[in-house]
Amino acid sequence: MQDPIDRRSLHRSRVSRCALVIGVAGMMLACSCTGAYFRKSERPPAPQMAVVEWPVREYWTGIVFNGTRIGFANF
Repeated sequence: MQDPIDRRSLHRSRVSRCALVIGVAGMMLACSCTGAYFRKSERPPAPQMAVVEWPVREYWTGIVFNGTRIGFANF
């Protein structure tokens, strides 16, 4: 006669293995990009004058992302 299969222990081992894989994958996703792409921003300089005191009526500036100008802003 063969030994009966203990289905409960088989199910528990599958669940624990699946939880381990999900945990390791989650840790890899959480730590993979953080150091390469995110850093603390610098403190902005204090304003030199109020907006109403500017000598020009319009002010155009560009938005730069990874060294490429991707947009413009108009004040």
